[in-house]
Amino acid sequence: MIRRSIDDASAEEWDQLSKNNGGSTNYYDVPDDALTLDDLIEHKNMNFAIGNIFKACYRYGEKDSASKLYDLNKMIYYAQREINRLQ
Repeated sequence: MIRRSIDDASAEEWDQLSKNNGGSTNYYDVPDDALTLDDLIEHKNMNFAIGNIFKACYRYGEKDSASKLYDLNKMIYYAQREINRLQ
């Protein structure tokens, strides 16, 4: 299993990362009809792994039956699955 960090980004990837000047961008816009996280997940066409990361981030530390550590491990688990899929 190959792990890749932001430190391994290519010059082209860094160029893309540096283009945002911190101003408002449309990828943060929420559709008017989005009422739930599922609406946002569908709007952004997230797959199962990314949707689970998104939900775990949103509820981080707030679910009675899940600790913050559980949520973080869930994020890592699904992030690694997505990394593996993309590789």
